[in-house]
Amino acid sequence: MTMIKYNGSEAKAKFSAVMESVEAGNAVTLCKRNRPVARLEPVKDGASVDTKRHHTRIGWASGNVRIHDDLEEPALPESEWGMLS
Repeated sequence: MTMIKYNGSEAKAKFSAVMESVEAGNAVTLCKRNRPVARLEPVKDGASVDTKRHHTRIGWASGNVRIHDDLEEPALPESEWGMLS
């Protein structure tokens, strides 16, 4: 495993390269003003990774939305349109 160091701005600019390096099995040390603050390492085989994610289902709010007015009518009366320009 190779140790690679990046300062914050460099890691931000080369984030894809940093991720590819970690995927390749290298550890990456992130530094702030050349002082180590964090370390990225590849996930070990068989390690538990939290894969729970919020997945919004289509129709999850069905029955909770009510439309009270006609959507084709303007929100403001025509007499107040002048204030928009």
